[in-house]
Amino acid sequence: PPTDAKSAIGLELYINWNAPIILLEGMFDALTVKRNVIPLFGKIIHEKLMTKLVRSTVNRIYIALDPDAIKNALKHAEMLMSYGKEVYLVELDGKDANEIGFERFLNTIEQSQPLTFHSLLTKKIQLI
Repeated sequence: PPTDAKSAIGLELYINWNAPIILLEGMFDALTVKRNVIPLFGKIIHEKLMTKLVRSTVNRIYIALDPDAIKNALKHAEMLMSYGKEVYLVELDGKDANEIGFERFLNTIEQSQPLTFHSLLTKKIQLI
């Protein structure tokens, strides 16, 4: 059956569903990060990808969307956390992965802390 391009999972053939996954907006970001990364081709985690993430054995998910997508990122984080996934919100100081480069992105990810429901709520309140 034909695949709707919007529901396609970017770089799906290269994903190790048992290792931490990094979600980014675009393909250039994905090419910069190189490691177990899924480009969303936008700000939304489509249903097919969300289902695959939830059903997979992957426990740790990093969400590294652009700053203008913070509401989307928090919504996705909350959904994944409700299914027992450990979610990290990777904040890149107003830039994207492609702008800061591989090493700085990796360094930022290593310093990220997992979201808790308290920290998630705090971030949502800050947006009001």
